[in-house]
Amino acid sequence: MRRVFLCLLAGFLLFVPGGLAQGGGLDAAFSAIEGLRLAGCGQDVAFFESGAWMSAVVVQSGPIAPMMEGTQVDGLIFEMETGERVGWDDLFIDGDAAAERMEDIAEASIYRNAYGEYDGIRPMPRDSFALLGQQLTVYYPAERLATFSGRSGAFSFYAYELDGLPADGVPLAAGNVDDAAAALLDAYLGGFLPGFLMDWPVGRPMAEARDALGLEDVPNWSLDYALYRFEAPQMRGVTLLSSSDDVNTAVIEGVMAERIDFSGLCTGVTPRAACVAALGEPELVEEISGADAYSRLPDGETLVYQGFGREVRLHFVSDILHSITIS
Repeated sequence: MRRVFLCLLAGFLLFVPGGLAQGGGLDAAFSAIEGLRLAGCGQDVAFFESGAWMSAVVVQSGPIAPMMEGTQVDGLIFEMETGERVGWDDLFIDGDAAAERMEDIAEASIYRNAYGEYDGIRPMPRDSFALLGQQLTVYYPAERLATFSGRSGAFSFYAYELDGLPADGVPLAAGNVDDAAAALLDAYLGGFLPGFLMDWPVGRPMAEARDALGLEDVPNWSLDYALYRFEAPQMRGVTLLSSSDDVNTAVIEGVMAERIDFSGLCTGVTPRAACVAALGEPELVEEISGADAYSRLPDGETLVYQGFGREVRLHFVSDILHSITIS
């Protein structure tokens, strides 16, 4: 075991953010990671840098709990200068209030068909979390929350969903609306939505998304697309669209996000007027009425922005941004 760990450690050193390696915190960080090791499981670790903090996401597959085979994912955050572990109460001005809000969001958004008998959301874990790009992700032990595929559960949260709760200095902030026009141009040129969704542009094979993100269930059909939803916590509220329900041959033809921070334009929060002020007037405005169970979108108004052969659609319900779709 010691020899295997040393080999892994040598490999990890190639990918550890420089600040941690140079700041003297490497030994403390790897000691904490090794402390998570589950007997009989392989262990992979990925590192993510956020300001002065470094997150480690630890993935272990095998016998993750008594009588349970699957994949356990854990998250740790460290100060890069010292290697000191960042705790829950370091993240928030009120840790209890943060946990309660996150539990409420998780319960309201969970897709029950994706989970087996292990489906306990409350209380929110306070010892396993990571900062990945624009989102804070909290990881559950598999014996409390696990999908039918055998992967431990997790939920990701944008800063705007936790507004007023992060402590000063925490590198988790909502996007800047001044950058929204540039994000729209990037969407036209790259065929993607920002943040985590940049990795899943229009035209990429759906099978690659299945393999990386974990398909929740067979796709449902709307009036215009097959709807693919995924287990990865960053994909909460996100649907990949295709004209085919055969995941092996389908390609991503659209991305619909009912939960997104589009450079400060945030679903469930931002009013129509603020979106137009940031992006300008759209090329088209469409009304949706009489939506039914096969409609992707509820009744409301859609602003259609067009450029470089792409369409970015902002849908509003009661004048508040409901979703953003690129195709």
